[in-house]
Amino acid sequence: MNNSINSIQMLRGIAALVVVFCHSRFYLAPEVHNKYENILIVGGMGVDLFFMISGFIMIISTLKYQGTIRDILNFMIKRVSRISPPYFIATLLYILLTSGFSYFLSPHNRAAFFRSMVFLPETYVFYFGIPLAVGWTLIFEMYFYIVFSVCLLFKKYRFIALSLFIYITVCFIPMKLGKFTFDTFLFQNYSPPYYNIMANPFMLEFLFGGFIAYIFLYIQKYHAKIIQIPYLPYFLLGLGVAFSLDWMTIPDNHYINGMASVAIFATVVLLDAILRFKPAKFLMFLGSISYTLYLTHFTTLILLNKALDYYALSYMKNTVFYIFFSSTICVLAASLLYNFIEKIPSNYVRRKLQRLAMR
Repeated sequence: MNNSINSIQMLRGIAALVVVFCHSRFYLAPEVHNKYENILIVGGMGVDLFFMISGFIMIISTLKYQGTIRDILNFMIKRVSRISPPYFIATLLYILLTSGFSYFLSPHNRAAFFRSMVFLPETYVFYFGIPLAVGWTLIFEMYFYIVFSVCLLFKKYRFIALSLFIYITVCFIPMKLGKFTFDTFLFQNYSPPYYNIMANPFMLEFLFGGFIAYIFLYIQKYHAKIIQIPYLPYFLLGLGVAFSLDWMTIPDNHYINGMASVAIFATVVLLDAILRFKPAKFLMFLGSISYTLYLTHFTTLILLNKALDYYALSYMKNTVFYIFFSSTICVLAASLLYNFIEKIPSNYVRRKLQRLAMR
């Protein structure tokens, strides 16, 4: 199986870009912000896409794993080295460029920095108190990796074990407590705070991504027969577009936006399995730098707006054009920083951890 599935790489880039669109809206002039709020906030579904992509990739990338302790160790080394070094560097860069070293003079700030580096939520509202705001999503990612690594012990039944565990933590226990919801941002104030991660419906998106991975593999296996089904691609495309547009017309509803991203993800990935299309090179490139773009765009946006204010160019924020301008700057910055923030540090840490594991 090719390590780079075109649709997944493309969706990574699109997910990161729409998140940048969503966050760029905070810097628009108030009247422009209010006018386009309901459109731009939909970009938050990029996070839902990221979670489904992770669930998908975990299934595809561990197909040959036998469920040994060595497999689990190798899996966690790859995930930690992929996520942690860029996150550490990007967080440090954000702090130093926006607050300076004085940030670390506060014991509370030092504690918040440490907790974010070990992927622990500060409070039951999981994105409060994190130095780099986007870090809350990585808490979910790392939790999913840990759960999935344990489920590898169940060998060919790993997905059943994963599904059962997520059902118990997200559905069964909250139902017993009378707190079950599909709203990912309805905070239940569980104690301990970490259970707010475990019980959040976001975890169902990882599961859905894994489920689509199995359908993708099935289509790949029986591709010669499936492509003979008349009008199947058109049917999938029509169904996906209809559901996506229908759900996206309901503003500022996290559950609905999540369902729209589910429809988009399933449609694009399954069409890729059938048609094996090749996306534009730019989208593939955007996918390769998507993690760096996701981690650095807040820093870039803050510095960009300071520069606009300093050079008396704040009027640029008076039109929606600013969204495209600022997003372009964020992509350019990410492309320049990719090697230094992501590629080189991640490869270095992975090699070091692999050598330690071999001892």
